[in-house]
Amino acid sequence: MPQRPAVSSRADRLPDLAGRNSRSANRKRTAWHPNAPGFTPTFSAERHIGTALRETYRAFARALSQNLAPLGLTLSMWFALRSLWEADGQSQAELGRRIELNPAAVVAVLKALEVAGLVERKRTRKDRRIYNVFLTATGRKLRTKATALALQVDARALRGVTHEEIDQALAILQRLRGNLANQSKTA
Repeated sequence: MPQRPAVSSRADRLPDLAGRNSRSANRKRTAWHPNAPGFTPTFSAERHIGTALRETYRAFARALSQNLAPLGLTLSMWFALRSLWEADGQSQAELGRRIELNPAAVVAVLKALEVAGLVERKRTRKDRRIYNVFLTATGRKLRTKATALALQVDARALRGVTHEEIDQALAILQRLRGNLANQSKTA
């Protein structure tokens, strides 16, 4: 029976985009791009951009959750507050669209924020079925502290990364989102 290779950590299996890992530096760079000559349509989680993005998001989410926990905030609460800090008084439905949560999840997040004294919901005069969400003074005041904790996560993740690499990564991510948003137009 052939011996199995040693199991590596999840981080070891993710592609090294900077080429610091000699194994990944020796691989063909075309393996990721389906339009490259000689591309063979096989799926490899360690060479898949979607998997790398998901794992990176999960690492950021874990770190951010840990940083925000002392403030009594969950990740969903953070996203809702961040949206309200940008546009206070938006409707509950608009908030859900902006943070990409379904209506039931938005209600749960807003209830938690209300209990914490960070937001209040008010019915509109035009349509009593619609609630607008407003930050309380405590919710507005929390912005500086919560944002500082979130930026600590970014600083930790970006250690050793140059400004040029950050700009390049952001441009590539924007292009990926654009390609996926335009997918139905080209399909």
